[in-house]
Amino acid sequence: MRGLQVETRNGAVDVLLSVRGEVDLSTAPELEGALQRARPPERGSLIVDLRAVTFLDSSGLALLLRHDGKVRVSGRRLIVVKGPPFVQRAFELTGVSERLTMVDEPPE
Repeated sequence: MRGLQVETRNGAVDVLLSVRGEVDLSTAPELEGALQRARPPERGSLIVDLRAVTFLDSSGLALLLRHDGKVRVSGRRLIVVKGPPFVQRAFELTGVSERLTMVDEPPE
């Protein structure tokens, strides 16, 4: 599969973005738009599920870091559901995994 698909589900407290496909320089704007449109309730969380991501480059990492800062300023949290091992390796090699809240499964 090439490209990117983002499905948004609004819950009572959280917003879940399920990301599928490749996150790179050409698809990052699509993910950025979905992140900007997602509006968790006050004190809620924005959950980005990367389990179905097939590729992630530095533009995706930078986007998540930037958005984490924006969400924190508004009193909300960004939670990243870990992707496959090759995706997680990018987070770990760059130290981004230390700066973001990362979980194995989406909170219920």
